[in-house]
Amino acid sequence: MRTIGIWLLGGMVLAEEPATVVHPGESFEEGRTVVWTPVFQAGWDAMNAELGGPPEASGGELNRQLDHFRWKPEKVMPDDRWKVWAGRASTKLFEQVNTEAAEFLLEDEGPFQEVIPTRPNGIAFYSLLDAQVDFVTPFYESRKWPLKFKTADGEKTEVKFWGVAGSDSGFFRQSVRVLSWRPSREYHALELLCLDAGLGNVVLFLPPEPMSFSKACRWVRVWRGGWNEKEGKYAAGDDRLLHDEDRLRVPYLKFHSSADLAGRLKGARIYGNDGDPWEITTARQRVEFELDERGARVRAVAEGGMDPFSGGPDYVPRDFSFDRPFFVFLWRDEAAWPYFAAWVGDVEGMEKFAR
Repeated sequence: MRTIGIWLLGGMVLAEEPATVVHPGESFEEGRTVVWTPVFQAGWDAMNAELGGPPEASGGELNRQLDHFRWKPEKVMPDDRWKVWAGRASTKLFEQVNTEAAEFLLEDEGPFQEVIPTRPNGIAFYSLLDAQVDFVTPFYESRKWPLKFKTADGEKTEVKFWGVAGSDSGFFRQSVRVLSWRPSREYHALELLCLDAGLGNVVLFLPPEPMSFSKACRWVRVWRGGWNEKEGKYAAGDDRLLHDEDRLRVPYLKFHSSADLAGRLKGARIYGNDGDPWEITTARQRVEFELDERGARVRAVAEGGMDPFSGGPDYVPRDFSFDRPFFVFLWRDEAAWPYFAAWVGDVEGMEKFAR
């Protein structure tokens, strides 16, 4: 597995570090890059399980959404590439978790920071995702030409990109699914097939307007579910294959994000036990992501805790350029949700094109 790290590259475009949402229905700023992964949700669910399930009162709307989020982790998360731990918060638990995480990652040290309770009998969770997906057919790096990426405020930046164009595009018809192409509404979506079905594929969606992760996932869910139902008509809007002269252009992405989420998850949580009320005291998430012509790599770690008693013939080539804000997903077949999602709303993580 290729190493995932935090990258400091010469020529890297400087922008704000990506923001984080912990639930796909949360709103976010259009002009920021934003990440969502159910890694935090997996830890949250494990925390609730320590007290017998979701609370009777969640303490806040975002807490309630997390408490009642419906998903199937075994279908959503990549095979054997995620883990979650939960239990009474203690240094012993933390050391055990970090040791097991280091072994899981084949590294000398674990990635977690300790959840330190402020009161006795606090609950802590630790969750981890580490996955790499490789395209069935690697794409090409553009060395001569830049991609002009246009942000929401209209600013354009020339960045490095990968993809395919010209007579080579038809060669990718078995490894690229055209999920949707609506030039009249200025949106399109593609699924780039990867080698390991247990890790899923890369989905790219350039929407007609900003939308939440939940809404974007609903659209993509419909397209993916119906992709095999009809082949579509050659050169028509529902043509599902990539053809010669079609153009695919995607900016290189390398970014990391970190977020302290505890301030957004305040409120008294009532479980109907002796510890009531409980309150979230720790909630953190860190994500590292990379997307290039070979595939995608993601690592996400989250920690959290709460304390008791707190408070063709006429074929027109199509242009599948991702040159303005778009979504990128890592998504398994037959899963209702992706295990990683990003809204690429600015040039954070892109590399300037050097002329």
